[in-house]
Amino acid sequence: MDMILVSVILASNKVDDFFYLAINSILDQSFKDLELVIVLNGPALSEESVLRHKLNQFTNVKIINANISGLNFSLNLGINNSSGKYIARMDADDISYNDRILIQYQFMEKNLEVAICGSEYDLIDGNGLVQNSIKLPITDNEIRKALIFRSPLCHPTVMFRKDVVSKEGAYLNGKHAEDYDLWIRLSNNTKLKFANIPKSLLGYRILNEGGARGSKVAYASVSSTQWFKFITTGKPIWLIASVVSVIKAIFLAKH
Repeated sequence: MDMILVSVILASNKVDDFFYLAINSILDQSFKDLELVIVLNGPALSEESVLRHKLNQFTNVKIINANISGLNFSLNLGINNSSGKYIARMDADDISYNDRILIQYQFMEKNLEVAICGSEYDLIDGNGLVQNSIKLPITDNEIRKALIFRSPLCHPTVMFRKDVVSKEGAYLNGKHAEDYDLWIRLSNNTKLKFANIPKSLLGYRILNEGGARGSKVAYASVSSTQWFKFITTGKPIWLIASVVSVIKAIFLAKH
């Protein structure tokens, strides 16, 4: 590996079979000028020595301890310890398809105005079988319109420019909705562009067990971000969006 161009950040508080599948999906990427930055916290810290032993042969893997709980802290720690021009996100129970990083890297290099690049994705079950394919807004204008009421970017599919996100302060707020908070702050700069690649580049794991995805706390965090946007801009649409998120928390949240 001559140069690290992309740093993939994977933060997890558990080490299980899905975790290793996620790791392998990055190490098997067709794009080779990358590093994998694994940030362990909580119960996962007890597996550090085993993990280091298993991954010892890979010179492009960094394993970092996060002694402070919280995904925001872990992600920022990963960013601070990364070497790439671009940061790609990855969750510990998802699968990045073989050409994901290559496709996103080439897109970002050709579209210099794009700061955040996500993609469409597949919903997969515990066996990795595709249950559904999710389409998303593609253009900057479409994404910005959708951003008022929800996140039109699937966080584990995202690749972004490290310098741009670091300048904004990276992940600051929004428990279980840290990505939405970041996108909203970045959207204040109209010169920065968002994009989604119209192709499924990731398998997004859907399981029956509880988790942050679709939780009441996540919806509440989204609502607080929208409320802050309303207070700072005075635009009624953000107040409406905040109320809608509260309604979702009450009637749609899983737990």
